[in-house]
Amino acid sequence: MLVTIVGPIASGKSTIAEELGRALRKRGRSVAVVDLDDVVEGVGGFSTLTAERFRDAQLVLGDLVASWLRRDVDVIAHGPFFHPEEDAALVHAVPAETTVRRVRLHTTYEVALERVSVDPARALSKNPALVRLTYDRVADLLPVMAPADWEFDTTQTSVDQVVATLVSELPDTT
Repeated sequence: MLVTIVGPIASGKSTIAEELGRALRKRGRSVAVVDLDDVVEGVGGFSTLTAERFRDAQLVLGDLVASWLRRDVDVIAHGPFFHPEEDAALVHAVPAETTVRRVRLHTTYEVALERVSVDPARALSKNPALVRLTYDRVADLLPVMAPADWEFDTTQTSVDQVVATLVSELPDTT
């Protein structure tokens, strides 16, 4: 099973992905949590990233996801898979028998700015102009995004509530 978690900057993707991974492992599942940011960091990070290298990183993440899935490991992938081409890069190598479930997170631009301002791990994503661009891009792409199985507003729904909902509704196979 592949669970994708998408949302703009500071919507809770990383936190929810990690907590969902922990919860599923407690239920006996083998789970890998993978992040597009980690793949991008492996080629020098976002500050010098070209569009071509970003596309390469998306395809490499898709290859990594497929490799785990072929080894009977469920995968939770989180990142900016907003545009149909970005989603296609993520799933391009996924085995045909894989169940793909999608989670979309929402929050407001104002809440995102608050969250990034107190996160010492943030670098580029603390820039209000970048956050605004991301939120505008997500709003523009909503009509063409892959349909979500679940949507959560993380200004209203806690991480624990999101994870509990997902764990209760995902197939219970080991």
